[in-house]
Amino acid sequence: SAAGASSSSDLCGPEAATAIHEIENYSQVARTLRLQYKRVTDTALSNVVPMDHAGNPTSIGSTLHASGKCKPCRYVATSQRCSDGIRCCYCHLHIMDSLAITGTGETGGEQKRTNPGKARRTRYNKLVSTATQEIQA
Repeated sequence: SAAGASSSSDLCGPEAATAIHEIENYSQVARTLRLQYKRVTDTALSNVVPMDHAGNPTSIGSTLHASGKCKPCRYVATSQRCSDGIRCCYCHLHIMDSLAITGTGETGGEQKRTNPGKARRTRYNKLVSTATQEIQA
């Protein structure tokens, strides 16, 4: 347990943060995060990762949030729970619009918006049609 605590402090030092921030490809960042925190217990991780608005530990990917080098976890914008939990390499601090999920793999810049699915378009068109009929009546 003491080894896990010293290991977590070694992994969170300025050298480790600088090394991660110099990597351009996010898949390499995720791999580096996984390797850095591989031997750290979940209890030790909960003391290292940022806390969300409710005071719960977020994820190892959230450690990059302050620098702007993080990528949001796709599950943050959905009702599904992230299966990786605290060990997720993506940021759990983002509060995203459900349509603003990036698919480009780039850091910074504009986010790629996905089109709403057929079911959502159908519901929207039905809502507009119903509202139009009520206005005309």
